[in-house]
Amino acid sequence: MNRPVHVEFGVDPSAHQVFQMSASGPIWAIFHRPGTHRYDVHIHDGKTIVLHGLVEVVEDPQRPRAPGTCGAVVMEVCIEP
Repeated sequence: MNRPVHVEFGVDPSAHQVFQMSASGPIWAIFHRPGTHRYDVHIHDGKTIVLHGLVEVVEDPQRPRAPGTCGAVVMEVCIEP
């Protein structure tokens, strides 16, 4: 079932980064602050089906992230100092 899918996280683009490695590859999201983040999934199959949900993000005490310490994170790895 190859259907185009579009994922959106929240309304504030500064709260997260979304990465997709290729047009058909996995989608990764990095959230910049704890809290509840809304997401929408659009599935295109002749008509558009929209699914809604929430992601609860909590601070990881083993891996604290200070704002501005990394310019880009891909698959949980900082690629810019």
